[in-house]
Amino acid sequence: MILKISDLGRGPRRFDFDLDSAQLGDALGGRFDIDGPRARASIEASLYRHTVNVRGWVEIVFGFECGRCAGAFDDTRRVDWRLVLSPHSESSGPEEEDEGFGYYRNDRCDLGRAAAEHPALVLPEVLLCRDDCRGLCVGCGANLNEEPCRCAAKGA
Repeated sequence: MILKISDLGRGPRRFDFDLDSAQLGDALGGRFDIDGPRARASIEASLYRHTVNVRGWVEIVFGFECGRCAGAFDDTRRVDWRLVLSPHSESSGPEEEDEGFGYYRNDRCDLGRAAAEHPALVLPEVLLCRDDCRGLCVGCGANLNEEPCRCAAKGA
């Protein structure tokens, strides 16, 4: 989703778009615990002088493997998103972008790429099926959410 900055001169614009799955996969860094992520975004962009203000939300739908019990689950997370874009120049400093700040060049910005990176920043490092997941017993491998430990029954 390429935003042409000069188009914002006529006032704020709203955009609803699906995120590119390749960009989303790249942004998630090949996380082995996330399967088939899909995402969409709804944003409003406005221009004030040369600064672009973007606000809206990104919704990601994905399957994942719980980090404690290894069960397969589906999840949908919707997160608010804000981004401030300034024109890039030689005096702008490094082109590295912060979570809520970035640059645009030549009257264009790839909002799809920026939106795809946002879920990666807000998803926890370890995804759990629920906050109180008890995980797997290290001795017998029982899923402690569904059955008791079998270690005592084996005489361990």
